[in-house]
Amino acid sequence: MSSRTVGSGQATPSRPGMVPFGHLLAAGVLAGLVAWIGGEAIHGAFAPQLLSSFDIEGGEMNLRVVSSERREATLAFGILGASLGLTLGLAGGRGRSRLTGGSAGLVLGAVAGAGVAWVLLAIYYRNVNRDIDDLILPLLTHGGIWGAVGAVGGLAFGIGRGERGQLPPAILGGLLGALAATVLYEVVGGLAFPLAKTAEPLSESWAARLLARLLVACCTAAGVGLAARGARPKPIPVSEVA
Repeated sequence: MSSRTVGSGQATPSRPGMVPFGHLLAAGVLAGLVAWIGGEAIHGAFAPQLLSSFDIEGGEMNLRVVSSERREATLAFGILGASLGLTLGLAGGRGRSRLTGGSAGLVLGAVAGAGVAWVLLAIYYRNVNRDIDDLILPLLTHGGIWGAVGAVGGLAFGIGRGERGQLPPAILGGLLGALAATVLYEVVGGLAFPLAKTAEPLSESWAARLLARLLVACCTAAGVGLAARGARPKPIPVSEVA
């Protein structure tokens, strides 16, 4: 490894070229499109069989609808996490680190997206009141799920880079980017698609669902890119430098 010696008795590794910002945004767009296509492929797949009025007892139909919506959203956000983790891991990586970052992002992104969604959606459906305009619960629900997905995307990027010093800022950048996307979606989505029920875990409009995926993926990629530009390689003791 090439290095330069500094007065403190440590060596700072020569920093490999940074990933162009445009490449990260392209990875974000690709991840958003893949996640949207996957989500549309399963849209309505868990819809319950309609019951007649003689079969409905104690809100059974409502329970079936909630269960189907929760399962679909959980799988959809798992796909989002997997696609974002995979693309950012590959975009940031070099050599073997690229495969490691992409593989870790694929698996951890799917687990984070689906796992956090399963937990938070249970809380959402227990507390939602559709008779009032409440933006806090949808904001917290989307933010919790997408924030986890964004953080894992940053982690995958950091693993792909193979630089210890880039892991914390990449994770933080991904988290903040995803949270920014959440706020943008709640505001822009509500104004652009007033009848699409954008406050629901999954909107009723395909265009609004596409907007959500693209915002999360692109803002996460942008956050990771900005964080990576500001991060510095972690100094390595001279004794460890070949």
